[in-house]
Amino acid sequence: MLRSVAALLRRVRGDAPLLRDVAVQSELIEQCVSEVMVPPPGLSAPERNPYIAWRSLPAELRRWRLRRVVLDRELMVQMHRGRALRETSYLQPEEAVTALRPDPSRLRAGPPGLSVLGFDHWDANYYHWLMHGAVPLALNSCRPAGERGRPVVPRRVPMVEDTLALLGVSPDEAFVAGREFQYDFPLLDYYDYTRGKANFAISRTVQGALETLAAGVVPGDVRRVYIDRRGGGNRALCNEGDLIARLEGRGFAAVRTEALTLPQQIALFRGAEFVVALHGAGLTNIGFCRPGSFVYELLPSHYTNPCFVRMAMQAGLSYWSDVFDSGQESRTHYAPWVSPVDVEAVIRRVDEIDRLRAGGG
Repeated sequence: MLRSVAALLRRVRGDAPLLRDVAVQSELIEQCVSEVMVPPPGLSAPERNPYIAWRSLPAELRRWRLRRVVLDRELMVQMHRGRALRETSYLQPEEAVTALRPDPSRLRAGPPGLSVLGFDHWDANYYHWLMHGAVPLALNSCRPAGERGRPVVPRRVPMVEDTLALLGVSPDEAFVAGREFQYDFPLLDYYDYTRGKANFAISRTVQGALETLAAGVVPGDVRRVYIDRRGGGNRALCNEGDLIARLEGRGFAAVRTEALTLPQQIALFRGAEFVVALHGAGLTNIGFCRPGSFVYELLPSHYTNPCFVRMAMQAGLSYWSDVFDSGQESRTHYAPWVSPVDVEAVIRRVDEIDRLRAGGG
């Protein structure tokens, strides 16, 4: 009763509606508690690791069943009764969300019946696709047959089709939402994962969704993996070739993950026991590693983001990171390294980790 009165007052005042006002059903999926990162013991120079004693955020993660909402495909923000549902805005400009209204010239009918939204506005990014798209699609696939929504996906590309196939969904069953349109959905399931609420939370549900994707994939036979970012756009490293040459001398295979299919990436990381990588979307694959594997992340000083330490924690992996002076003054995530990474320091750390893993201290 109090909730309905509050919702009515918001409508009278013209306030933006809330998810709890609009939802015809709300299901608590998971209550994440704060957890502290415990680093592997005995590694030197701990001051170079910014995530020692890092604490994950608590989070309440829900599925919302929404009736008669309009999705603006460009902003990936939903509207109800002509007003934006601000809680569905994920890092969008405030002025764009405030000005958002249904546009009859772009409005199209969504599919009949129940749908499930499976992506955010950065859907071309591998991390965003898996964490904010594949996770809700996997959770949807595990629901009783009569409760599953029709997947709403951004486009028909291999990454999307591979995900659907791993979940036992034919690509033809999915509804493709074109970027230039708005869509009126009669009934839509929307998960909090899509708006990034689990990005810095230890979510066993996220890990379970990744394991659902990996369930039928046979682990590969490569044990030591370096994620090769040469030719990539963001945070390009000028001496990555030198780093790779030294790591190959330590038995690492340098792999361009974007050149692999999703099943191939899952197989590779299912078999990997030691992963070394610069910070980047390819590290999302550590969610497929088996418990006890080791991850060593190289961080540029101008951009540190704990999304992968939390993935390592929830997957039961050993994790270490070192910050290196990148010489870059810009704090943006896409700015390149100006200074080369200290290759010898990386190799010393790899050797130290190998001794630790072998039990040699």
